[in-house]
Amino acid sequence: MEDTLDHQLHHLLLDIDLIYLGINKQVLSKHNMRRVRYYTMRHLYLTPDITLGQLSDLTLVDRASLSRMIFSLEKDGLVIRKTNQTDRRVFKLSLTEDGNDLFLKVQVDMDADIRQRFKRLSQETKTELLELNNRMKVILTQHAADMS
Repeated sequence: MEDTLDHQLHHLLLDIDLIYLGINKQVLSKHNMRRVRYYTMRHLYLTPDITLGQLSDLTLVDRASLSRMIFSLEKDGLVIRKTNQTDRRVFKLSLTEDGNDLFLKVQVDMDADIRQRFKRLSQETKTELLELNNRMKVILTQHAADMS
């Protein structure tokens, strides 16, 4: 197994991702919510009237799995499906008032935890990390596009 700087960076990013996802899982478990449901609701909060296809692209969840989750969210009264009058096969998804309230309640705990995660870092370090990670995001986004 190679141990180049590229490989070290790759494994460090994977480790950070797993730690970060684990922290999010702990915060969300207080609300009996799984990460995928939270991220789906987050996208619906940020982009109301989104199509299933757009939501699938944003969440990286395949349409069939996402459709089942949307059905569950609808059953729980958290999501509403609005049918397009000209093409009944197309529908837009939005959070209901209850869905919006639940998301904001969960988000209060998430925001508090996010502040705790980074409180040991100086503003200068946060700015530097943000700049470096934004550069990484651009590079990885281009790499993903090149692979398609």
